[in-house]
Amino acid sequence: MDEEDFYKPRAKLSRSAWDAYAFAWHPNNMRTLLLLFADMTMLALIACGFATLHNLVASMGPEEAMSSGGTFVLVGSKRVFGSLCVLAVLGSVYVAGCFVHVIQDTAAGAREVDWSNGAWIEFLGGFLRLLWVAACCAIVAAILLLPLTLAFGIPKLVFILLQSIILLFIFPPVLLSTMAGGAAYVLIEPRLMGRIVQRPQVLLSVYLNSFLFYVPCVGLGYWMLSDVHWWLTPVVGYTWAIFWLTYARVLGRAAWQLSDDEPKPRRKRRRQAVAVEDDAD
Repeated sequence: MDEEDFYKPRAKLSRSAWDAYAFAWHPNNMRTLLLLFADMTMLALIACGFATLHNLVASMGPEEAMSSGGTFVLVGSKRVFGSLCVLAVLGSVYVAGCFVHVIQDTAAGAREVDWSNGAWIEFLGGFLRLLWVAACCAIVAAILLLPLTLAFGIPKLVFILLQSIILLFIFPPVLLSTMAGGAAYVLIEPRLMGRIVQRPQVLLSVYLNSFLFYVPCVGLGYWMLSDVHWWLTPVVGYTWAIFWLTYARVLGRAAWQLSDDEPKPRRKRRRQAVAVEDDAD
C-alpha cells in the first residue's frame, strides 16, 4: 500500500465496534482462523520447546556440563535450538502475512477481507515489515528504560514486561506510518501524525483494545511457560489466533478512520440551512 492508496476515498465500513470483535468468527474468515489456530498452536509448542531446553541446560551443574554426557547434551541442545528457531520463523510468516493483509483490506474500507489474492511472497514481505517495525520499537523502548535500569537495576523479566508495554504504545503509529508512507523506512509519516493529533480518540481506542488483548494473551503464555504446560498449547493457540485477527481489524479500522476525509457535522448543518432558505425563497 503506497501513500496514494492510503489516502484515497474510502468505502463506508461499519462504524460499530462489533465489526472488529466479531471479525474473527465471520464465515469468510473461518478458514484463515483455523489455519491461524494451527499455526499459533505450533508456535506455542515451539515456545514450550524453548522453555524445556532452557530448563534442561540451566539444571546442569559445572561438573555435568564438563562430562562426556554433558557435552553431548549441550551440542544436541544447540542443534535443537537452531531447529526451533527455523521452525518459529517459518511459522511466523503466515501469521504476519495475515495480520498485514487484514490491516490493508480494512484500511481500504473492505467489509470482508479478500483472502484469494494473498501470495506467499506478500506474506513474507508482511513478516519482514512487522519484524522491522517491532525491532525498531523494541530498541526505542529499551533506550527509554535504560536510565531506569541503571538507576534501580530492574530484573530481566520486569524489564521485558515494561518493554512490551511501551512497545504497545509505539507500535501502532509506527506500523501505520510505514503503510501510509509506502515504504518500510518511513517510521514517522507527518501527514498521518497530523491526523492522529486531530483525531486522538482513534489512537486511544487502539491502545484500549491493545491492553484488553495483551493481558489474556501474555497471562496465558506465562502460565503455559512457567511450568511448561504442554496441554495448554491448543488453548493458547486458539486465544492468540482470535486476538491476532481482532487486533489486526482494530488497526485497520484505525487506518481507515485516519485516512477518511469526512465532512464535519457543522458544515452539513450549514448546508442544510442554506438549502431550506433557498426552498423558502
